[in-house]
Amino acid sequence: MSKKAKGLEHTSQLRLYPTPEQGPLLMEHCQEYISTVNVLASALDADVIPHDESITTKDFVAQLPSCVKNQALRDARSVFKRSLE
Repeated sequence: MSKKAKGLEHTSQLRLYPTPEQGPLLMEHCQEYISTVNVLASALDADVIPHDESITTKDFVAQLPSCVKNQALRDARSVFKRSLE
């Protein structure tokens, strides 16, 4: 797998129009995601979990897909690092 050159990443915004059935599920996932990031950032701050890359999605429980748990872990590390500045 090749690495992308820096500066070549493109971000697009999109608008979601969930159905009435999808809306509550989307809100639940958003709330679970935010809660997971907050708990992980607090655990990093309290030295409950290691600061290195050894923790994985298998090491914590969240009702989210694995790829979203990975993003939550990256975001929690970012929040923790910004809190040290």
